[in-house]
Amino acid sequence: MTDKERYIDDLRFVLQDETEYYTLVIKNDTIIVSSDYNGAEVILTIYGVGVVNINIIKYLPETAETLTYITHALDKVNKEYMV
Repeated sequence: MTDKERYIDDLRFVLQDETEYYTLVIKNDTIIVSSDYNGAEVILTIYGVGVVNINIIKYLPETAETLTYITHALDKVNKEYMV
């Protein structure tokens, strides 16, 4: 398993802590985060450890909450990798 694959698994694990509010779809190097209560959709494309592209697919006023949730997850995982 490469560092990138471990990073994706760790990020998925941290994001799943909040699955009562969010639905995750993981496909290769992409994680789609959909909010179950506000309808926001965000795609995370992981290019490497700590190198993540965030695309907002469906923007709503509450999307900021979803981005905060994702940012906290990225911070937590990146600290483990010293990024």
